Amino acid sequence: MSRADVVVAFHDAGVGGPLRSHERELSWLSETHRTEVLVPAGWRAQEFGELGATVTPGPYAALGVPGSVSELVRSIARAQREQRWFRRMLRERQPRLAIAVTSALPTFMLAARRVKVPSMALVAELWVGAGRGRLREGAGRALLDMELRLADSIVACSEAVARQFGDSPKVRTIHPGIDPGYSRGTGMAFRLANEIPADAPLIACIGNLTRGRGQKVLLRALPALLTGRPDLVCVIKGNPFPRTADHEFESELRDLAGELGVEGSVVWVSASGSVADLYAAAQVVVNPATTHPESFGRVAFEAGFAGTPAVCTDFGATPELHTDGVTALLVPRWDAAALAAAVDRILGDPVLGSRLAEGAARLARRIADPAESLAAFQEAVSAQIGS
Repeated sequence: MSRADVVVAFHDAGVGGPLRSHERELSWLSETHRTEVLVPAGWRAQEFGELGATVTPGPYAALGVPGSVSELVRSIARAQREQRWFRRMLRERQPRLAIAVTSALPTFMLAARRVKVPSMALVAELWVGAGRGRLREGAGRALLDMELRLADSIVACSEAVARQFGDSPKVRTIHPGIDPGYSRGTGMAFRLANEIPADAPLIACIGNLTRGRGQKVLLRALPALLTGRPDLVCVIKGNPFPRTADHEFESELRDLAGELGVEGSVVWVSASGSVADLYAAAQVVVNPATTHPESFGRVAFEAGFAGTPAVCTDFGATPELHTDGVTALLVPRWDAAALAAAVDRILGDPVLGSRLAEGAARLARRIADPAESLAAFQEAVSAQIGS
């Protein structure tokens, strides 16, 4: 087996948040160090290889919360197998640093500790106060505690995430860099490709199709919006994770659209393809998260660079980063009526929409400059393994 200077384990090999948030960092690692990226088996990971890293699928998955005793037993057995695989792989590669791009791979971090490989965790999960129920929050706290014990350093994507670890000197906050290049999308190209009329009002929701992202709330908001704007189009862009629960959720979404009579106004788009083109095509981007709290919420910032305003639920790190009426409109989660009213308000007031988009872009330039984020990451890695 070939050696690797850095081994990076992702829990999600999709083209969404984790990869977009760390694309520059992964490219830099691949250019300056022999870098191997691990992804769960069964995921398509072409985009990772395009960044220059060696990509290896592995027999592992992000840790979930067991729903029964039998699931707990299976999870324990799976964790033991995963840790053995990670230990064997790390011994063979002999890396100078192991990086987990999640707090939900404790088996990887434990394996790194046992084979004496320095480790870093890039954490973007909000477990505490996320309204996921006592069981899930308790499991999340246990994961965070384990991460704090096992990792040599932790990089949090926001202050809200960092606070979960207390005041540990191991933890630092580095906001993911947001590329101003999202302003270069072509809205007409997206509309033509998806047969959407050039003058139709378009709202977009971008994110994985998984419970907690709030797409059901958005669908329930559509009848009120269509009453006043019958030509409105709602684009839902994203894929389910490769697990049964999320494929079932996708079916539920499509069934709900039919039950509500809005299926003719909804366009379903795969996560692949240009996000910038969709931003350029949309009048409003919606983030209706319910039980999946945004730990940073990059979509609202990306859309801001494209000149497109956002409506977000006031949940997770969002109300700390965004100011209602200045960088986005914030609404209570689960509230379809409030969501519809906020979207309608922007559609009826282009000046407000422009002001919100400009505010989001201005905030992104201040807190998520790509060069500054990359420099901070480089510094964190150098502190572990040198230049």
